Amino acid sequence: MTNTCFKVFPLVTVLLLFCHAQWSNAQTGPSGCTYSDDVFTCDYSTMTSSERPIDYSGFSIAPQTLIVNINGFLPDSSDGRTFSTGFSGIDTSGFDANLPAALTIDCERGGSAFISAGAIYDMDYVQRFTVRNCDIFNFASDTVDGFGQLDYFAIHGGSITSIDVGAFGGLSVEKLNQTFPRQHGHFEIQYSKFTSGSLTVGLLYDFAELNSVAIRGGNVSAISADTFRYNTKLTMIDISDNTFTSLPSSVFDGLDLLSDVKVYNIDWECTCDNLAWLAYTYAENITLFGDFACANVEGIAIGDSCQNVLGIIILSITIISLGLVMTALALAILTARQAPAGPDQEAEPVAEIDKVEDLSKPAGNKNAVVAKGARGAVRAGKAQD
Repeated sequence: MTNTCFKVFPLVTVLLLFCHAQWSNAQTGPSGCTYSDDVFTCDYSTMTSSERPIDYSGFSIAPQTLIVNINGFLPDSSDGRTFSTGFSGIDTSGFDANLPAALTIDCERGGSAFISAGAIYDMDYVQRFTVRNCDIFNFASDTVDGFGQLDYFAIHGGSITSIDVGAFGGLSVEKLNQTFPRQHGHFEIQYSKFTSGSLTVGLLYDFAELNSVAIRGGNVSAISADTFRYNTKLTMIDISDNTFTSLPSSVFDGLDLLSDVKVYNIDWECTCDNLAWLAYTYAENITLFGDFACANVEGIAIGDSCQNVLGIIILSITIISLGLVMTALALAILTARQAPAGPDQEAEPVAEIDKVEDLSKPAGNKNAVVAKGARGAVRAGKAQD
């Protein structure tokens, strides 16, 4: 019986794997789209006008994870939309409850992207949206409002020439009440460099429900005092690997839920004014992560000031010395308290002074005397006649 089980189980496993492979390969998409490992990939950049917009009815199953490769305009300049209207009635009942519905716009090897209104019409079932490896020349107004709500918005790699101030109008990035694990409520721009060196003014104004944000490696030369002003539910901010050298003193004011700030690889210019924001983070118990080294002087940021090497050495010696003194004092007090109490000691008798004639003097000379007491000899002055 045991031998039979060992023979049958491997056979069943092979059959299941074979059937899964057949099922996976059996899934099809519209012209220009392929399927592999539960992911549909559509090469939008090579689609002809007759193949656009991407036709929902051409998918054999609803696409829970969809990648669209582009190089140029999205949607195409001759079209009004990227996806057909059929996506508005998508049936999500067959989705894996452990995964978010995800859409990725991928420029592959550094292609260009001009993303305009109509790019994501009728895609409001999507919960996670990513733009990857694109040199974004224009992210137009009202581009992503069709999502309504997202759990996660990201731009990774490439560069950003222009993001319209109204690009995110009507979009909310927040922790969604969904079944998949780990809701994020997260917005990030990771190593996608702003060619101007500046963030779009008001970039995050519309995200009142945002839980965390990362603008990392974006070539950002300045963070303004109002960058996060309207994101009052933020718990984490990551602004590492940028070119700014200071932060406004009030940059984190009003963010009562903020607990973590990451500022790795920043060349801090240490002055009293530039480091005032540190005092706020200490007072509000915000945890800082980063390399707090001053670029304009040799030293590191300690508290709201920058200490040079000599200052650090002196400060360290002072702290160590103070520690040793306090330790010695504590030991002395402890020893005194633990010493056993002895019997009462009698007071020493007062020395009695005996007048003895100095035999070294000639007889009859009584002008000099020696006063001897219990503790030694004391020379007395000449006696009066």
